[in-house]
Amino acid sequence: MHFREDQSLVELANGPYRQALIIFNSPSFFTHAFTTFFAGLFWLTAAVINPEDGPLFRRLSRLDETRYLAVRILPVSAIMLYAAAFPISDVVPPVRGMELLRCALGVGLGLLTFEAYALLSRLVASKFGFKRGHVLLVLLVCLIFLLHFFPKLLTVVSLFKLLAGITAFYILVTLAVPRWRYWIFVLCVFLPLLIGGLDRYKYSFPQMEAMYACPVKLKERLAGAAEVPAGYECNDKSIPAAPRRLTPAEALARFSDEQKHQGVSLKGHRLIVVATSGGAYRATFWTALVLDRLRDMSRKNAAAAGLANSIRLITGASGGMVGGAYYATLDANELASADSNDRLVALIETDIKQRQIAQDSMRSWQYDLPLPRDSLSDVAQQLSNWDSLYLFAPRSVFGLGPISDDRGRTLQTHWRRLGLSHGKTVTFETLGASVAAGGGASLILSPMIVETGQPLLISDLDLSGIADASGHDTMDFFAAFPGSWHDFTVQTAVRMSATFPYVAPAVPLPTQPPRRVVDAGYFDNYGMTAALSYLRQASVRQWMKDNKLTGAIIVQLNAFPVLSDKSVNADATKQPYDDCAESAPYEGADPFGWLLSPFEGLTSARERSMLFRSELALGALKEIYAKDDLKLTRVAFENAARSSLSWYLPKANLDCMRTELENAQNAQAFESVARAWSGAGGDFDWPIR
Repeated sequence: MHFREDQSLVELANGPYRQALIIFNSPSFFTHAFTTFFAGLFWLTAAVINPEDGPLFRRLSRLDETRYLAVRILPVSAIMLYAAAFPISDVVPPVRGMELLRCALGVGLGLLTFEAYALLSRLVASKFGFKRGHVLLVLLVCLIFLLHFFPKLLTVVSLFKLLAGITAFYILVTLAVPRWRYWIFVLCVFLPLLIGGLDRYKYSFPQMEAMYACPVKLKERLAGAAEVPAGYECNDKSIPAAPRRLTPAEALARFSDEQKHQGVSLKGHRLIVVATSGGAYRATFWTALVLDRLRDMSRKNAAAAGLANSIRLITGASGGMVGGAYYATLDANELASADSNDRLVALIETDIKQRQIAQDSMRSWQYDLPLPRDSLSDVAQQLSNWDSLYLFAPRSVFGLGPISDDRGRTLQTHWRRLGLSHGKTVTFETLGASVAAGGGASLILSPMIVETGQPLLISDLDLSGIADASGHDTMDFFAAFPGSWHDFTVQTAVRMSATFPYVAPAVPLPTQPPRRVVDAGYFDNYGMTAALSYLRQASVRQWMKDNKLTGAIIVQLNAFPVLSDKSVNADATKQPYDDCAESAPYEGADPFGWLLSPFEGLTSARERSMLFRSELALGALKEIYAKDDLKLTRVAFENAARSSLSWYLPKANLDCMRTELENAQNAQAFESVARAWSGAGGDFDWPIR
């Protein structure tokens, strides 16, 4: 059994201190403890404060108060334990043995802590003659302040702080004279929230802070934009022009020249383009696992030696592009390395752990058990500590400038390699230099602009063959912000592409009028639009013919089963409570269907329209390739295992993904990629089912 998903109780049994630390770091332990404590806090507030006509504070004896609270708190705790031990769904594993004891210990701690809190408030009120409600308010404020310094272990701590803050405000409003309560709400909440929302450039993107002082006027900047954007002036400072970027065909020509220099022939092979889906760390690690396997297949003397070198473009959405961008930062030695430390999964895990260790080393004691796939706790801590307050802070009104730290910035610092690798800043300039040398793969990131619905194309390539220079259909990032080419990091671009509100704020670009950027998945959650647009260019197809390639392969990495049948993880041979089995869709009566149908319809239409659009475009492009005597094959790798859809991925979920790589459909996909790339045939495509 495990007291924490990623740390075995047996592995860490090195004395009482370590044993206690394992319990202390347990998510389930603290979830039950804080939930129980908050239930008590809520009902104690209801028991003491009377917002109706009559005395403001109720006077209850200790026995009456205990009875009042017990009949309300204990059922909540019992329901939580029962739900853990007997889950409703057959595919949710029940909690047993030491796992259940961990939950029960959390409930016990919550009850003891709350009893001490209630007793302290009663003693202080009786000894010093204070009103009980005043004492509860002061103690609650002190508790929130202390939790501000709580170790960054758990998301539940941050959520508790938010709920406790709301409770404290409720007590404060209730203590006021009834006729002032409405105005307190208006002055303390509504008005600050309204004024704070008027701050157009409250948040900013790293490496672009100086540009917010003189926002780019989009109509003037993009109308009839030249192929090489000129520089401009900002506060008497010259913003340099961006150098001319390579077109996709020119980048491919550099690659083929480098391959010839190394004595490698491309004849009979295929160009590979990777399109990866969104889905937070579920998509990140699925992408990393598949790309690591493709690297294994392409090593010297392997079944498809050299295959990885043919991956010339990676595009996609949200979490999938985290894994894709890590691949693009690999140098030639790392790409061919068999060292386990150079695996994409290991590189991402190491960066996340190092970030956690760096954060906690600033505290009086260090967090001993960092989780290698947890960025959610830091984001939640940032939300409860600061971002919830930033909603009421019109910083630019007071000349303070944009906020220098927010949930999005916190999240992107977990991907250290995308900002700094081998001692060098990883900008699009350095990425472009690698591509120009015939080495690394290119990236196309396409976060969506909220106001217009346009994809914001961010790439080391000149995408004028894809993008509409007038900005009507798409917007080219470096055409609008040429000075960013030299210092804009891949890390920030990936964060833009993975901005899913409300996990990260929708940050405006330094433009006039402001343009907010959100997750690429809003427009295309599968990356197929950019991949197909890249392959549609006549110059790309001509490069294939000139170098005697037989065509192209689109490697589609889906963090969910989209195109294929459910994997073997969901077949009838699976036992109930299988940790890897995805929850079966609910097919019974839906009592809230009348209310949720419009929203469910919108969501389903969005997903299906993306697929329909990409399938039509793929079919049309196959016809174009056939006319040029080229082949175009789409091979999909899909994860049907149950996995977390957040910026935290438990080890059990990662292990399930590793199992998914071996299922029949994905195994066939690996074989198909190798055969198609080597020219041995075996084309394999995926229909929509």
